[in-house]
Amino acid sequence: MVLSWTPWSIPLLLLAAGEMFLAGVIYRARPDRFQNQVLALLLFAEGITYGSVGLRIAMTHPGDAYAAFITAQVGWLVVFFAYLAFLGTLDTPFSRPLGTTQAHWTYLALFAAGSTFFVLRPETIASRVGPGGLGNWFGMLTDTGNVWWVLTAGPPIYGLFVGISLLRRSTPGTPVRSQARAYLAAFATRDAGYLVAYALGFFAVGSLTSELTWIISMLVSAGF
Repeated sequence: MVLSWTPWSIPLLLLAAGEMFLAGVIYRARPDRFQNQVLALLLFAEGITYGSVGLRIAMTHPGDAYAAFITAQVGWLVVFFAYLAFLGTLDTPFSRPLGTTQAHWTYLALFAAGSTFFVLRPETIASRVGPGGLGNWFGMLTDTGNVWWVLTAGPPIYGLFVGISLLRRSTPGTPVRSQARAYLAAFATRDAGYLVAYALGFFAVGSLTSELTWIISMLVSAGF
């Protein structure tokens, strides 16, 4: 595997390392707490995803770049279900259905099916990688891949509703209100950043503008 570094590769790899380190800190703080477990899983999976993107745009061989692109999609699949599970740990009417035992088993079953499909039939998600973007290769999604890309906007949208509900239901001056504000400052900002990337990328799929917007949004959103 030969790499040709770009100005965007190193920030993404540093972000990936930071996410994985933070995941370990959160898990070790309360390893017996389910909320810590799923949040650590979420951050670790985001780290894998960001790292895969950072490597993909630095790779010189299309086969290596394609493998990194599919790895990132599997990482997003983990993030998708881990975030739903994390939302289920918050005390709001919007999030309670996401925290049931049945919901958790559903996440596991769908992840197992989705990841198997992504790995065994990657061509249905991404037909190939093409030259361009911010590095050597840009992932080219198929129609099925575009549907998956749109679906990944679901948890951020739902997360915004959960954050607003958490804030509105809390009493000023209570610990719950402080928790709601902390959630909105971190995850709601993150969700909004992702949605901006989805919206702008929708009108510039496959272009330099799309990838630039996506990577900047990932860096800014994850920073919160």
